[in-house]
Amino acid sequence: MTPTKFKQARQSLGLTAMQAAPMFGLRDKSRIYNIESLQEVPGWHARLMAAYLAGYRPPDWPITEKNKPGAKLDIGNPKIGYQKG
Repeated sequence: MTPTKFKQARQSLGLTAMQAAPMFGLRDKSRIYNIESLQEVPGWHARLMAAYLAGYRPPDWPITEKNKPGAKLDIGNPKIGYQKG
């Protein structure tokens, strides 16, 4: 996964860098920015992002505008993002 695709995926999930950091086991948003500036996203970060894009949500997943109750997954969108329903 490229850093650009990682960032696009994070944004399609409606997560800020600060919200995404703990979802990837990182201390702060600067670590997310580091991942997004690498030549290639580390394998386990890419696999975890793929799981999030496929619909997996840990119990501590942050509530955002794109994933609040009532939002529906737009499977037809190649970014696999959420849309207000």
